[in-house]
Parts: sequence; C-alpha cells; structure tokens
Amino acid sequence: MKGGIMDSKLLKAFLAFLIVARQNGYIGGAEGAAIFRGGKQFKFDEAGFSYWDTYYGFDPFVGQELVWAYDLGWVWAMNYYGGLIKDICCHQKELPRASAKEVYEFLRAALCQAKIEKPYRGPKSYSKGDWAYKNAWRSGSSVEDFCGSERIFYKNLVVYRGDYHGGFIKGK
Repeated sequence: MKGGIMDSKLLKAFLAFLIVARQNGYIGGAEGAAIFRGGKQFKFDEAGFSYWDTYYGFDPFVGQELVWAYDLGWVWAMNYYGGLIKDICCHQKELPRASAKEVYEFLRAALCQAKIEKPYRGPKSYSKGDWAYKNAWRSGSSVEDFCGSERIFYKNLVVYRGDYHGGFIKGK
C-alpha cells in the first residue's frame, strides 16, 4: 500500500475477502457476539485479512466495518446508519404495511447481492416480489473513498433508509 492505495494484486484479494467476510457475518444470517453495552460484533479472518463489523441499535442502528491486513494494519473502514420510515411501515392503516422483520430480512437479501466492483452495502438495485432495494453512491466513488444511501421500497413506498461512507485508511 503506497499513499493509501493497494497494489492491484492486494486490492483484488481485499475485494474478494470483503464479499466473503460480509457473507459470513450479519448479511449471511450470523447472530454476532454481544459486546459492550448492547452492541453486536461479527469477526471473520481469512487470507491475511481480518474483518470486524460492529453495530448498535435496531431501529435506527449505527455500525462500522473495519478491515485489517496483517502486513499493513487497518486498511479500510465503512460507517453506516439506517432505520425504518415509521409512518409508512407501521402506522398508516390505508397504506401497505411492512414489519421490521420483513424489512431487515429483505435488507440482508439485498446486501448479499453486493458486487465485487462496487462493494458499498448492496448492489445498485435488487428486487423480489413487492420489494425493491435501491443504492445510490456519489459519482466518482471507489472503494478508496465513497459515500451513498440505500432505500427499501415495499409496494412502491419507501419503508427504510440508510446512509454510509468510508474508504481506505492508513496509520502514521
């Protein structure tokens, strides 16, 4: 890593690792370990990398993913925050309703579809039945520096919103 950028071989290994690590954590259905003051943590180690995903809360929630490269230290991070759009999810009797469990199950399914080229949360779009996931990242985003927002729609109504940002990190 020079100037915060991995060489192409290490970058390819990192991106492949990130997809596998996530699928072995929250999005893969793992429970996670209970940590300090009600948080949950998922850890995964493979191929010279270590992945840590820590989050707090349920609705809304906040979390952070970190990747450690054994030869380099901490190399990548992403922060995320999201929750249900409550007046649409739960309170409008005349509108289609979606439970928190249904929304978060669909979110996990969408996040499992992330592409190695743009591994920011989920893919650009994903749909199944009455559900749709939309992910919009800032123009010019790369794994080195990115930000974006995701939405889940149920019967064409927004029921969830999440935001995220991150990129490569390096020590002194």
